Amino acid sequence: MAELIDRRLLAFLLYDWLAVDRLPERERFSDHSRADFDAVIDAADVLAQREFAPHNRLSDEHEPQFVDGRVRIIPDCSPAPRFPGHHRLRLGFGRRRIGFVKGNQAAPEGR
Repeated sequence: MAELIDRRLLAFLLYDWLAVDRLPERERFSDHSRADFDAVIDAADVLAQREFAPHNRLSDEHEPQFVDGRVRIIPDCSPAPRFPGHHRLRLGFGRRRIGFVKGNQAAPEGR
């Protein structure tokens, strides 16, 4: 598979610049490690490569249209936008605002 993002650059941004690997020093994230963060990135990369990348060219050639308040895309691309619904949750990419109390991964929430 072709690389969608330069992994060296991503590692630099996350670990050298943003110091994400220091999150486990905080009590809320103490059960996590850099290996956990890398595993999430690996899973996201597989998801992007397998489910979204194949549709990039088609989506560029037949751009989505905004018609009557709804976005319309060509049928060949429709599985990709719907994919995150249930598979995203199964892979652990759901909302993470609730901590371990609810059995969740307690990953940092994005804004």
